[in-house]
Amino acid sequence: MCVSFVLKGNSRAANGLFLLPLFRHRFSMKGGAVITSSENQHVMSRKGTAVKLNSFVLAIFFALIQSVFPQEANSPGAKAQWKLVWSDEFNGPAIDKSVWNYEIGLIRNKEPQYYTDRAENSYIENGTLVIETRMENYQGAPYTSASLNTRGKKAFLYGRIEMRAKLPKGNAIWPAFWTMGEEGGWPRCGEIDIMEMWGGEIEEIWGRKGNNELGDGVTTGCIHYADENGKHVSGGLGKYRLHSGAKCADAYHIYAIEWDADGVKWFFDDVNFKNFKIDTDAKRQGFQQPHFILVNTAISPTAKPGPTTDTLPQKYYIDYVRVYERKR
Repeated sequence: MCVSFVLKGNSRAANGLFLLPLFRHRFSMKGGAVITSSENQHVMSRKGTAVKLNSFVLAIFFALIQSVFPQEANSPGAKAQWKLVWSDEFNGPAIDKSVWNYEIGLIRNKEPQYYTDRAENSYIENGTLVIETRMENYQGAPYTSASLNTRGKKAFLYGRIEMRAKLPKGNAIWPAFWTMGEEGGWPRCGEIDIMEMWGGEIEEIWGRKGNNELGDGVTTGCIHYADENGKHVSGGLGKYRLHSGAKCADAYHIYAIEWDADGVKWFFDDVNFKNFKIDTDAKRQGFQQPHFILVNTAISPTAKPGPTTDTLPQKYYIDYVRVYERKR
């Protein structure tokens, strides 16, 4: 069996993959260095030079490589065709209220969580925005969480919008990263769900039994708008599934869209898994106007079984949110 990996800068996704002693694997890195290993013997060659390495030395080598390249080199949005125009890296001592608004209360979809602006539900920790969903009685609701948005403060028309995050997990957990248009009520304003995940072992959701297409290892992308009569239309649910039972809570991944006047593309890390064409007047109404950004964790009101004390609390870790425009 042969497995190939391309290391792009400080790739956390590559952590733990380079010491697979039972397989022959090949690693390609910038600068032409290639590492090939068979069982516990590893050979690094570059421009005709070969050096034998044991597993310990190889581990040290990769750690040094990861420390040299900047973190953003791992981001597809940092490629040459894109220019960074805005970001929140969450490096300050607190959530930046000049950028983010808090939603307060029981907001939408008959969801049972109460959104708060308390430090218990959203805070900065080690350069990361954390949204913590808790099981507690608060204002008559059984759960609390946080929902933040940039409405009235930051909005963007087209470009690449991406987030690097590690998701929560467990029954009925519903983290999201999405956008909405500034003008017009929903659904006329348009909604782009860059990332959603419905966690746990789902026995029933949306009134349908047994949905094994969702869970802790599956993220989705979707789009919502109004037809010519103002009726809600969904652009279909695109799905990306991690391999071998992995969960989105196990590691950080990049969730992104690339959006222009003609359509929207969804990405999980480097993988384009869904496309949508903006080819009617109804679609143009929602998706040819600036959108603001939202991040939140909800509790699905239709997923069964629901959360338990074993599920909660859960944390949604957001390393950054970035917006790029295409270079001219």
